Amino acid sequence: MKYLATGLVKTEKITTFDVNFRIIMKKTVAIIFLSCLFVSFTRAQSDESVYRFLSLAPSAHIATLGGVNVSLQNDDLNFTLQNPALITGEMSNMLSLSGVNYLAGINFGSVVYSNQFDDKNFWAAGVLFVDYGKFDGRDEHREPTGEFSASDVALHFVYGRKLSEKWTLGSTLKPIFSSYEQYSSFGLGVDVGVSYYEIENLFSAGFVLKNIGTQLSAYYSDGGRQHFEPFPFEIQAGVNKKLRHAPFRFSFTAHNLQRWNMSFAHNVRRNASDGFNQRSNHDLSFGENLMRHLIFGVEIVPSDKFYLGVGYNYRRSQELKILDVNSFGGFSFGGGLKLYKFNLGFAMSNYHPSSTSYHISISTNLRSFNF
Repeated sequence: MKYLATGLVKTEKITTFDVNFRIIMKKTVAIIFLSCLFVSFTRAQSDESVYRFLSLAPSAHIATLGGVNVSLQNDDLNFTLQNPALITGEMSNMLSLSGVNYLAGINFGSVVYSNQFDDKNFWAAGVLFVDYGKFDGRDEHREPTGEFSASDVALHFVYGRKLSEKWTLGSTLKPIFSSYEQYSSFGLGVDVGVSYYEIENLFSAGFVLKNIGTQLSAYYSDGGRQHFEPFPFEIQAGVNKKLRHAPFRFSFTAHNLQRWNMSFAHNVRRNASDGFNQRSNHDLSFGENLMRHLIFGVEIVPSDKFYLGVGYNYRRSQELKILDVNSFGGFSFGGGLKLYKFNLGFAMSNYHPSSTSYHISISTNLRSFNF
């Protein structure tokens, strides 16, 4: 039996059982994590996975930068939903709300709150939800079966630890519930990320393993056997750089790094006269594959209280474009303003020439209200 004591610090008794228990717990957590990572990586090499709503941009600022950003260091709490290592002590006691008027009457949003244990350990809790609206049910004979709804919900429990002045490590636990009419599913996911920040050079970088996990209950079963589907596992990395003598900040994000080949089956027009569509495998060149992994963003940041930005998601623009139609598909535009005690953000994202989504975010630090 060993005893530890330092000055006036209360003596703590540590037994051999305590040491062995901690070692066993650490090894167990590591085995579970690596097992989930292996399952996620081997089963999620295509877009045919469940819980795709997890890839939605949770705030106006993230939507402005193309929908994904895992490296920007600022006071927007929603970035912790992209990379848990982006949480900081400046976000302590902050509350953020976001809402999006998405496509085809779909609405989604997020609510996030953060605080800290001490100067090096931070936490946040939030929810990302999607409401697909009401639907009129019909059977195989087109007879009405009544109205039903569909929705997705993901809770986020974020923990971040500051390792040094430049490095932060973070993780997120995500219980997920999905319900479509009579079909429902429950899953459990984990994000693990790291961030690097050089304040003197106005440079930041981030890396994250997202959606490591599995379904715990499937949407349907056959003969008592559940049909589990792959989790939307993804590897993302990015960098941000602000110019020292000009109000510009640039961001570059690489997504789907676990999968190089971004080819897919798509509809093509056989000829211009009959407009007939057929399914075809679309083989991409090296340059096309490279571009479909990248998202670009640029912002005008004259002060820490205002920004204007534009982002470009090349993959989105290519996969959702209409033949022979020029549009701003893949582009997103937005801005933010600190007004009184609130941070306000607004963004427009063009997913398709026929539809634009609008993002609104508002956040505040509750300490300014003496909470």
